[in-house]
Amino acid sequence: MLVYLPQGHTRKVLGNLAPNSANGNDDQKAVNASQNSWFSTLTNYVPNILHGNEAKEKNEGITFADCAPYLVVTQESIDDVTERLVEGWQADVTKFRPNMVLEGAASAYEEDYWGAISILPDPDHAIDIILTQNCIRCQSLDIDYTTGTFGKGEEGTVLKKLMRDRRVDKGQKYSPVFGRYGFLADKDGSMGSRGGIVMIGDEVRVSKRNEERTQFYWPGLM
Repeated sequence: MLVYLPQGHTRKVLGNLAPNSANGNDDQKAVNASQNSWFSTLTNYVPNILHGNEAKEKNEGITFADCAPYLVVTQESIDDVTERLVEGWQADVTKFRPNMVLEGAASAYEEDYWGAISILPDPDHAIDIILTQNCIRCQSLDIDYTTGTFGKGEEGTVLKKLMRDRRVDKGQKYSPVFGRYGFLADKDGSMGSRGGIVMIGDEVRVSKRNEERTQFYWPGLM
């Protein structure tokens, strides 16, 4: 099915994910990472992202995404999932559906506390992504993409293994967390259209760090 969406036609960002909404900012108790930041590299990305003029996110609108335009995970967290699986199995990053995979975190799941990242395609230009909420995971992690059914063996156990210790979001305490949802930011830190072109290998800096994990809210979910 092909769908044409005219420019400017977006829907409201639901829950407390939008950076400019009151709920979206209530839990963003962040500290400047200039004292405690780390450097990373972009190891994977979906082409043609960060062309901010297309999404009109200044009005807090999105198109076909369910929660946010961007989803950030780290390679260290992916590696942790692999370590939970029986030897010989490897975590499939595509099942986590990230736009960007960053490498260089000090530990797995450090991204739980990130409030924003800056991608540096060159020293004079930073592309800022506001990370508003955690990505709450479901049974889609256990699906075999070749059959469309639940995977057999270790492939069908990823969600269960994460349930053991990754139910860390007080807003969705019955589901595990993996990754952070994000929105493109303007130069002043608000949501807007200051984009650019990113490539694998670009330097990434954690520009804002939260003191506590954020709490996800979505209408109809508890």
